[in-house]
Amino acid sequence: MARSNRQKSDKDIAEWCPVETEKCDYINRWTVSKTRWRQSVDTTEKNVLRDLGANCPNDNLTIRLAR
Repeated sequence: MARSNRQKSDKDIAEWCPVETEKCDYINRWTVSKTRWRQSVDTTEKNVLRDLGANCPNDNLTIRLAR
């Protein structure tokens, strides 16, 4: 876990993604966090999320917006 955190640092999903077995969960958590905090997503990030997410199950995500 610590090694993974060092590799990720402050990179966005277009620059870093975890190993294949954790990818879909990471994409879900990334999407929930970006939406919760109303953060923007640039074109590259959007394309990476779409492409990586194409092989993930269509999970329903629960999002509680930050106040």
